Parts: sequence; structure tokens; C-alpha cells
Amino acid sequence: MSEQKKRQQLKKAFESGLLDDDTYQTALKGLQSEASASSSGSGSAAAAGGVAAGRQGIGVGGNVYGGIRIPANPKSRAGLRRAYLGYVFNQARKVPLAGVDRKSIDEQSRRDVDLAAIYTALLTRQSEIEGEFDPRSAEPPDDKRQVRFRQGRALSALEVLNNEQYLALLGDPGSGKSTFVHYLSMCLAGEELKIKQVNLESLTQPPPGSKGPGKEESQPQPWDHGALIPVPVVLRDLAVRGLPESLEDVTGLTLWEFIASELPKNLRRFAQPLQEELQEQGGLVLLDGLDEVPEAEERRLLVREAVKSLAAAFPKLRILVTSRVYAYQKQAWKLEGFAEATLAPFNADQVNRFVECWYAHVGPVNREVAVQRPEGFPKATPEARPKSSRRPSSAAHACRSFPDGRCCSP
Repeated sequence: MSEQKKRQQLKKAFESGLLDDDTYQTALKGLQSEASASSSGSGSAAAAGGVAAGRQGIGVGGNVYGGIRIPANPKSRAGLRRAYLGYVFNQARKVPLAGVDRKSIDEQSRRDVDLAAIYTALLTRQSEIEGEFDPRSAEPPDDKRQVRFRQGRALSALEVLNNEQYLALLGDPGSGKSTFVHYLSMCLAGEELKIKQVNLESLTQPPPGSKGPGKEESQPQPWDHGALIPVPVVLRDLAVRGLPESLEDVTGLTLWEFIASELPKNLRRFAQPLQEELQEQGGLVLLDGLDEVPEAEERRLLVREAVKSLAAAFPKLRILVTSRVYAYQKQAWKLEGFAEATLAPFNADQVNRFVECWYAHVGPVNREVAVQRPEGFPKATPEARPKSSRRPSSAAHACRSFPDGRCCSP
């Protein structure tokens, strides 16, 4: 393997989260100085005091993680954490291009869609309540009888999550529940990994059309909790292979033990540091698809008890659960102590933003169609926009079905 290819492999490992900064720099120095390298196989390079990874990898000592060796020293914990965040980021980032005629897409865009490129902030049916104190009243302003209330702007899903330690986010099929989980995971991980354009700044971007009356500019969505370590969990997988047989056997560690067991083999050593961080500093556990848990054998009751026990055992955790609306209305599903918020359909501004981002990322719209619009992108006018496109999944399906931009043509 040439030195250039070795450098490229190191850079790829660093950008994907397999190497921390110190390990990356150590490996680069190992390449620059053959005198300090110790080879144990053809095409390998090792830093001083390390062991080469052999023909297919670059070694800097320690245990192997996907062909890259992370040093077995006190800094390895930071390296493992970075590798875990890289794993979460990569798991969440891709949106399959199912149903797309790939011949109609730019050659460079014939790949899965990157979620960060097309994500559109979601709104809920909850609204900000605004009030005005009547100055003619002698009562203090905290006396709500003297305050005239009115309904304000819709709250975003992120804003509601910011306000609630435990939240059940509800929505119809295709409303964006899982997409929100994935994007949230990406941005929290991306902040720690220092990934441009996928971080807390992108997470808190104002929703489309959020500029309120009398406001000069849209305000960022609030997020006051920093780069919490994200822990995404698919609840149907928990129900299949992570639950005991009876309610009596559910403990505060039931869900945690499933989380640890689902870590890839190359990240199993991070289980204990992750548990300690969640216990001592907190984190964000994202439990997706409560409604997808089978009803048989009291699986749903077991899941509910496992979530409740996790919250009790890890009091600093923030927990988000997603579910379809109809399923969560059943009393057996309700999670004690969890606030509820329901996702709203896309409005016209959100549809337009989604369509513009989609065609900008996947490929340019048909030139004959594009030149008919001043901005070069299709616009979802109220007259032309089908009602079904108010769901994110339906808007995506329309874009996939009409790669020339006719999905929302006026």
C-alpha cells in the first residue's frame, strides 16, 4: 500500500470517528518517519511503540477497530467514544433512494440521499401561549385572570423536546418521527465530531416560515442541553430479543443491557464508559417506534415497564419515545411522567423547503421545467400541492416519482 493510500485511509478513519485527534496525529507521524515504525506485515505502517495492522490496515497500537488500531492507553476511552459517535452518525445519515429512476439523476448523485441535505424542521400541534397584562388592573401580573391569552406560533419538535425531560412524540405514519430521531442523533454526534453543517447549529436552524409578525428575523430553535451523547434504540428490536418473560423480571438495567448488547463488536469495550456517562452526566435515549412492538405475550407492557425502570435508574437521562397517535391513545401504552406532543403536517413553507433541498441534493430538475421558475426550483403552491404531500414521506415519494420537478409544478 502506498503512503498516499495509507494517509487516505487514516483520514477516512478520523473523519468517520474511529480515531481521535491525538491518535490521528500519532499515526501521521508514524508514516512520516519509517525509522520509528515497526512493520509486522506487508503494506503496513505503525507508530513508535505500536503494532502494524497488516496488509489491509494502518496500526498505531492497541485493539483493532475496523482495520484501524486504537492505542490501549488512557486516551483510548476518548477514542472509543469518538468511534461510537461515528457509528451513530453513519447509521442515521442515509435515506435510501427507493423508487428513484437513477437514470434521471446526476451521475454524482446516484447514491442514497444524505439526510442532513434534505431534512426539514418539524412542527408540532402545540402552540406558544402568549399573554398581555392589563395595565388597568391593580392585580399583580401573575394573576392569570387579568391576562388576555392568545394562541401564538407553533412549537417545533425540538423546542418541545428541549422543554421536557421525558417526551412521547406522536404522529401519523410518514409524519417524520423516525426522521427526527435520526437527524437529532446525527447533529448531536456531529457536534462532538466537529462535522461541518451537521451539528448543533444546523439542528437549531429556524423552521421554514417561522418568522412571526413584528419580528425582523426568525429565531433559532432552542436547545439548552449541549451535545448530549445520543443513544438510539429501535423498540421492535428490543421486544424481539431484549425483554424478559415476565414483568417481575424487568429492572432498571433491562433496557440498558439491550443497548449494550446491540453495540457492534468493535465497540463493546465502550459499554461500561457509556453506562457511566449516562449515569453521571446524562444523555439522550431515543426510543423509536413504540407502536411497532407486537401486542402478543404482553410485550407492550414489558416495554413500558422497561422504559419506566430506565428513567428511574438513570435520573439524569433525557428520553424521547416515538409512536403513532392511535396506538398511544390506549391506556396500556401511556408512559407515566411523559409529556405528549403530536407532529403537525407540513405547511406550504416546509413543503417548499423540502422540495428545494431534495432537487438541489439529488440532482438538478429538468432544465426545460426549471427555466420556467425564477428560482429554478419547483414551488408547492396551495393549488398544486396535493394534500398527501403535507406528510414528509409523501413529499419524498413525490420527489422520487418525478425527478424532473413536476411533483409540485404550478
